[in-house]
Amino acid sequence: QKGVLLTKVGIKKVIAGLKKYYVDNKFKIATKNNFYSAFKSSCHQDLDNFFEGYLNGETIISSIN
Repeated sequence: QKGVLLTKVGIKKVIAGLKKYYVDNKFKIATKNNFYSAFKSSCHQDLDNFFEGYLNGETIISSIN
């Protein structure tokens, strides 16, 4: 079964987000916000509801359609 993020944005955007996260944070101490920013930039869509639970230490996945 596909992951929620993969289903929401597609494989190409997930890979682009991971690549951006890696390039932007290579040899640095990255934060959760860096991860979110890389995906928000790469996916060109609002991912606030998806990442809100993860950045706050919760897992609110049921609100994603």
